[in-house]
Amino acid sequence: MKKYLFLLVLPLLAACALADTPTLSPPPPITLVPPPTLTFSGNCDSTPELDHWLQTTSFLAADFLTLVNDTAALDRSQMYEPVLRMAALRDQTSLTPTPDCAQAVQELLNSAMNVAVDTFQAYANGEALDLAARAADVSNQIETVMGMQQELITRLEAQYRQEQMQP
Repeated sequence: MKKYLFLLVLPLLAACALADTPTLSPPPPITLVPPPTLTFSGNCDSTPELDHWLQTTSFLAADFLTLVNDTAALDRSQMYEPVLRMAALRDQTSLTPTPDCAQAVQELLNSAMNVAVDTFQAYANGEALDLAARAADVSNQIETVMGMQQELITRLEAQYRQEQMQP
């Protein structure tokens, strides 16, 4: 009899242990401050100013594009930290002083970043049902920006060659 009682009690104890597992609460809704105002200053004829902008924004754009593509594959509940990182990259890009010849590129980059942050924030917060189309648009815009940056890199390389030729 004791043997049978033990066999009946064991499954009950196991069921109670499983029922007591803590449930993870979802993260709070993502709330972000508006992005900083773009900083336009400098002249592209100044090689160091163009070089600084290109070095900074080229890496930020590439990192952002990777983050967008990686985050798009995540479950909604896993997007909290990646969306915060997207906002931080966007803000850092906004604060990078942009010389005159790069203003259109900077505006396109920041526009794409703003769309991505807003889209992923809404999706993570349960305010949007789908993000695939917007994520694809953002990826295309950032790839366009990278092509425009490449043209400015060609200009920068020419400026460096010209400076080396001058006495």
